[in-house]
Amino acid sequence: MSDAHVSPGASPAPGEDSIRVENETAPSLQVQMEDRLDGLGVPWRLVPHPRIETVRQGLDKGLPALLGLKDSDLSKCLLLEDAGGKLVLLVVRAAVHPDLKEVRRLVGCRRLHLASPERLEETLGSEPGRVSLFDLIGHRDAVSCLVLDRALATGPGDTAMPADSHRASICLPKSALEGVARRLCPQVYFLEWVC
Repeated sequence: MSDAHVSPGASPAPGEDSIRVENETAPSLQVQMEDRLDGLGVPWRLVPHPRIETVRQGLDKGLPALLGLKDSDLSKCLLLEDAGGKLVLLVVRAAVHPDLKEVRRLVGCRRLHLASPERLEETLGSEPGRVSLFDLIGHRDAVSCLVLDRALATGPGDTAMPADSHRASICLPKSALEGVARRLCPQVYFLEWVC
């Protein structure tokens, strides 16, 4: 079992370490995340926090410190779409302003743009500000490929991303991110960006 934390006001059953989240599908997603991450033997933790709508807001509110991370360890995830409907999940450090031309060349698309909020909801059951690698749980075939910022998947320490909520994040070792990504998406690419 993980060493997840319980959010204030949550009422887990005795011995249960999940948090209460905002929607009815979240408990099953929580169980899937536990099964998937625990099945990989990856140490991880679920950390509740004040509501965060954007990565910028999280940085401004000190989210990295609350998670026990440096600013450069916090991730953001963007769902990108090409004109033909191909979807690409991009996972980068919070401070990175990704060059979509690089992503486009890497994955073989002519044009890429941010997917609409409606597309996020229909494809991943997510919304702007809380898109996460873990949205692929239960939606494995939703995206054509995943592009990871190499700095998030190498080196010491942890990284964090939303956990199906604006009020909780999952922290896991950077060294485990590639393995988790490959379990959730068959096509994984890496890019390196300078902040």
